[in-house]
Amino acid sequence: MIVREIPARYRVPAVEAVQHALRDAVTVEDARARVAHFDLATGKKRPAWYREERPDDTHGATLVSGAVLAWGRFAPFEPWELFCWLDADRGTVIWREKL
Repeated sequence: MIVREIPARYRVPAVEAVQHALRDAVTVEDARARVAHFDLATGKKRPAWYREERPDDTHGATLVSGAVLAWGRFAPFEPWELFCWLDADRGTVIWREKL
């Protein structure tokens, strides 16, 4: 499910494009498949600043802008979330699994 309340500093064209592509994704599998299309379309490698810090963190795609889409969750019982990282210090959740 799309996260509607994104802080203004993260409302950039790249985030809006991803949210538009995920607007009707209901399952994690569907959302992951759509994120995989971004990865195939850009062909960009993961930037050096991006690190997976938790066991469930997974790189999804690197956008043309250099932003990183990454999957994660804080605990196994919590919903999957798609984060958009603009750089190593600035990121926000843009899609969350509905439980």
